[in-house]
Amino acid sequence: MLERQILKYLYANYPLAIFMTMLLNGMLFAIVSNESNAQSLFIWYLSLSLLQSFRLADYLYYRFIQQGEIYSVFTMFRNFRLGTLGTALTIGALPVLILNNVGLTELVFVAFVFAGITAGATSSLGIDRVSLLLYLLPVLLPLTFCFFSLPGSMPLVMALIIPFYSVYLFLNSSRFISRLTENVLLREEASKREKEILLRQKQAELIVKIQAAYMENRVDRRFFQQVLQELQNLSDCQYGFMCRLHHKTPHEFDSVLISQLGDLDLRRIQGESLHIDELNQRPLSLEAYFAQVITQKKELSVDSIELLHGKPPVKTLGNFYGFPLLSENRVIGIIVLLYPYGSMPDPLPELLQTLMDTLARVLVGQAGDRRTLGTSLKRSAYEGLKKSDRDWPDSL
Repeated sequence: MLERQILKYLYANYPLAIFMTMLLNGMLFAIVSNESNAQSLFIWYLSLSLLQSFRLADYLYYRFIQQGEIYSVFTMFRNFRLGTLGTALTIGALPVLILNNVGLTELVFVAFVFAGITAGATSSLGIDRVSLLLYLLPVLLPLTFCFFSLPGSMPLVMALIIPFYSVYLFLNSSRFISRLTENVLLREEASKREKEILLRQKQAELIVKIQAAYMENRVDRRFFQQVLQELQNLSDCQYGFMCRLHHKTPHEFDSVLISQLGDLDLRRIQGESLHIDELNQRPLSLEAYFAQVITQKKELSVDSIELLHGKPPVKTLGNFYGFPLLSENRVIGIIVLLYPYGSMPDPLPELLQTLMDTLARVLVGQAGDRRTLGTSLKRSAYEGLKKSDRDWPDSL
């Protein structure tokens, strides 16, 4: 999670870094350009401009395509560091190109601009030490070589100052890294607590709605579909479904789909006389984890699962969260929430425990006032198990 936060910080500074790179190096190009080096410097600045356009394309790719997806951290770090290294190598080539065509005054001006560029890089790249090194060394080492190659005491002193300046920037970045990392972790923890409080508040409101619907005898198929949609809003899941179970033997049961979100292929987990052993034959499949929730009689959270969705069915990876609805230590229903791979909230099982218990009591007609139609609810739901999904009654 910290790596993703570091990436967000690095790419947040990308547009400004690209603009300042073009601006400052454009000023350098205008100052140090003369008749003898104009052509080579034009090619140099054109190369730098093309490279910055590729960096801008990488930023747009991250910002508008990858930001909302579960992107590869390794790929984005690689793209960012390659862009940083290419920019540093191009900028560092400038003093080598102009060494034989300008005087000491122009070279000192180049050093002055490079000092500003590298100081700014410490703040924008300081959170990633690898990127900072890939930028500092290619920019400052050629400049040091150029000063060493010039006669006189002043170029020698300048050449000696640059390594000390580089070490100072790197050490200063270490302190910056630790401070920024701490801020990122604190912000992440605060954001997680805020989301948790908001989730608990919405959960409490949903429980009140469920109890009110039960007391008013409005518990039907449409009711459970609305509850599932509320769960989707609460937990930001991509798919979800709810099944009613009737056990024939410890390893055989009937399963009826009550409500569903999305276009998942659920044919293997609904029907009559389903066997748990048969469902467990494909270890990473949805039906295997569905069966494990039944046998373990407790919530199950899985990081990687194969999902089939669409027509024709397409296989993708996702995260699985299943919760059994229990009555007298028997699983009488299951609610499953499915997320895009790597995006399931960490505190989800604990936060939804009360809500799932309420749904279990509603499903068996045990919640609220005994004067309500709990017995009728229980009987009609049981009888509905013998019917197909097409013949499922409007009222449970």
